Amino acid sequence: MSWRVDIRPEVRADIDEAAEWYERQRPGLGNEFVQEVARVLPKLAANPFLNSRRHRTKHIRWRYPERFPYRII
Repeated sequence: MSWRVDIRPEVRADIDEAAEWYERQRPGLGNEFVQEVARVLPKLAANPFLNSRRHRTKHIRWRYPERFPYRII
């Protein structure tokens, strides 16, 4: 079974803003960030429970990309 991953408009804006920040730190790093986030999305669709963390009281889960301290909820 596969889950559907929806990316809300404000999330896209947040990813773009983070990518711009990384790009200012080092040319090309912004694109690497976007690619890394994009690699997590199919994994979430395949199994959102695998390698994810769960908030103790809220019904949310998140996962971190391999190289960046960015939480995907």
